[in-house]
Amino acid sequence: MRSQVPGWPVLAGQIPPVADPYVPRRETGLTPGSLPVGGTTVLADAEEPAPGSGNLRGTGKTTLAAALARAYHQEQAAQLVLWITASGRDAVLNGYAAAIRELNPAPDRGGDPEQAAGRFLDWLASADVPWLVVLDDLADPAVAAGLWPAGPAGRVLVTTGQPEAAAAAPGPRLARIGAFSHREALAYLTTRLQNDPDQRAGAVELATELRFFPVPLHHAGAFIAASGLDCRDYRARFTERRQSFATAFPGDFAPTAAAAWSLSCELADRLSPGGVAWQALALISVLSPHGIPGAVLTTPAARAFLGGTRAPAEAAGVRATLHNLDRAGLVTVADRDPVRTVVVHEVVQALTRQYLSGDEGRQAAQAAADALAQAWPGAEAGSPAAQALRDCAGTLHEIAGSYLWEPQCHPALLAAGQSLDDEGLTAPAVAYWGAMLGFSRRALGDQHPQTQGFRGLLGAACEAAGDHETAIAVYEEAVRDPRQASSTGNPASRRAREGLIRAYLAAGRAADAVAVAEAVVRGCERNLGPDHPDTLTAQTSLASAYLSAGRLDEAADALQHVLTRREQVLGPNHPGTIATRFSLTEIYRDTGRFKAAI
Repeated sequence: MRSQVPGWPVLAGQIPPVADPYVPRRETGLTPGSLPVGGTTVLADAEEPAPGSGNLRGTGKTTLAAALARAYHQEQAAQLVLWITASGRDAVLNGYAAAIRELNPAPDRGGDPEQAAGRFLDWLASADVPWLVVLDDLADPAVAAGLWPAGPAGRVLVTTGQPEAAAAAPGPRLARIGAFSHREALAYLTTRLQNDPDQRAGAVELATELRFFPVPLHHAGAFIAASGLDCRDYRARFTERRQSFATAFPGDFAPTAAAAWSLSCELADRLSPGGVAWQALALISVLSPHGIPGAVLTTPAARAFLGGTRAPAEAAGVRATLHNLDRAGLVTVADRDPVRTVVVHEVVQALTRQYLSGDEGRQAAQAAADALAQAWPGAEAGSPAAQALRDCAGTLHEIAGSYLWEPQCHPALLAAGQSLDDEGLTAPAVAYWGAMLGFSRRALGDQHPQTQGFRGLLGAACEAAGDHETAIAVYEEAVRDPRQASSTGNPASRRAREGLIRAYLAAGRAADAVAVAEAVVRGCERNLGPDHPDTLTAQTSLASAYLSAGRLDEAADALQHVLTRREQVLGPNHPGTIATRFSLTEIYRDTGRFKAAI
């Protein structure tokens, strides 16, 4: 095992930045030594959110996990540390694939991400060196189904707001994480305000007023440090503000978090000109909390939204606004990280969305979608940037899905699915296009052209996954559609029927493929004419169907017809003509017609 890796220790994935300052949670959290070997530790909230609180929660699970992961790496307590933001199955598969490339970068280790993930799980199962895999923010058990890391030398750490999502993990051990202890809260404020000891006056009382919750403590510390107030001044403002939120939010955490959040929003707005901070926070609130690429927030669409009724914001102004949000404790900005540039807590996002008007929410969602679509061409398939953009698109669709189907599916959602296809993530692609087909049916109707298009995309994804029977069912549904069945000249109908031909052939149903191919050719000739490129393509598919059915003479005749037409229309040296001539040569050779082949 050791010989496979050029140098220990190996760090794969991207551990998120730890809050500055970070206070070790020796009393209310975990230490590196408390993670059992060969088992899974699940970090969950100590208490469920109060009813009516908007599902607000935040006890620092990710921060604790990040600190533990960094400790294992820096102290070499684990020779491999892998961090995965478990936003979806694609993220887990890509994370495993990236890890196996780190462990064994030999150029002959090809295959798609699913195959690479399988090799990585095999490596973990037999590794003789200690390892740690972190799955952060796992919310859906389907994300890790069949992909749980296990091995006698390893540790698995999961953070989740839904402990049942990790029920299938090997040897799960639940660790409930709540508020700071009195000592931890005071240590946090003391460290945060170390530049001006006078600001610490009243720190004990403030920590108590904040109920020792990590997120409000972070907001309070940032506010005091940036404003020059001391803890007593902040506490007076906070107490009054918390009372105003008490009727809107039940429980302890929600009104405490809302009061601290609102004070930080006011501070950020004072630091940034003209209310741009609120606009930026609105945009950030509908994208992935785990990291938004900086390129997204500086696209023309994002800058136009931030400019409001004025001229679009300048890129430099956007960056300054983000840093002001950082100073106020509302986001974390990592300038050196182009992929996960802006990280924001879900509590901040949820509170921001709650106080957006309907028009503001719609405009933020549409601007975010436009910004993703504009940023996507710069993300290479399989890159961390592509994964971050998919995470953002997934969050956006979950939060504001209805806005993205007016008047039809937004291009950003199509780009997210296409990126799964491009990266060979076949199972996630099937699930994604299936979900998109369902959304399209409900939002646009069963006969809408985009709904028909999603059927084709789902069928193609099933083909790529090797599930030919499901592909056949999807394509058959498409061609049974009355509007499509009435005209095989319809582009969506032709694509569905061509897909059905491929799926029939792959499933060994050559006779069915021939019947459909003949219908496609008749429809194309009737609607497009005999020399149209789509007609010639359909005739080529018919030749392939004949060939698979053992009808070699008919296959040769069909290809000879295509060759003649292409020579007349495209010329004898066109690539399409040459390809057809080569295919016809092979048929002549295989049928013993060597003179014709020559």
